[in-house]
Amino acid sequence: MVVECVSNNPKEAEQTARYLGVGSGSNLSEFPITVGKTYTVYGISEIKESQKLYLILDDDQTEGDYPLIKTDDYEPVWYDSNLFRVADESLDPQWQTMPGTMWTNTGKTVSFPEFIKDGRRFYAELLDGDIERVRTFSRYITKYTSTQA
Repeated sequence: MVVECVSNNPKEAEQTARYLGVGSGSNLSEFPITVGKTYTVYGISEIKESQKLYLILDDDQTEGDYPLIKTDDYEPVWYDSNLFRVADESLDPQWQTMPGTMWTNTGKTVSFPEFIKDGRRFYAELLDGDIERVRTFSRYITKYTSTQA
């Protein structure tokens, strides 16, 4: 799935900000995403039908940074779907669904199998630079980048 940024204004993400806490960008005048730029989606969390979040590598952590695999730099970020329009809605057929989200026991999350299997733990370990999690995530960056070319 590919989305195009239509806004980088944190005020347009206020309905999901309470789930994201510090990551909501409450101290930022703009999120580090670029209006008009497309982003690969690595996960979708649906808190409620009208509240979705996309897991992307933002402008601080873009796919282009990773040919050399900086093993401790993968920091995909969850962003409110209101900040994007869907440019390509196709999902990897291997993606799976789990009940609940990173923040709630309600709703659902859709992503690659390793993320679904370990959810919060996978995400936390990826952010901590766990080499196996980074390698797994790197495979999906490569896979999705090559299918979009």
